[in-house]
Amino acid sequence: MLICTNLEDLQEQTHTRHYELYRCCKLEEMGFTDVGPENKPVSVQEIYEAKRHKLHGQLAPHLISTAMAPPSASWREYKRAVDRRQKVAASKEKRSSREKKQQLAERSSS
Repeated sequence: MLICTNLEDLQEQTHTRHYELYRCCKLEEMGFTDVGPENKPVSVQEIYEAKRHKLHGQLAPHLISTAMAPPSASWREYKRAVDRRQKVAASKEKRSSREKKQQLAERSSS
């Protein structure tokens, strides 16, 4: 029983240490560090915010240019095709409803 308990404790401690080492290595690869350039402690939140602002600064011009760009010719053609299909479907629906009404009228008159 004592060996089993100690073995579980050893496994838990080893797992915790390996995971913490793995996590620290991955965070450092991503650019997150515990200390800044002047060996002052830096919070992960500050680093995250700085990276987020940098990424938004890189993406913003691209997003603005694509949002302001006029629709392409292929998009217009696609939109026209969709509109045509919707009109055809609506006219078929109207026709079928008229035919159903006529059939009901014929049945009721018979």
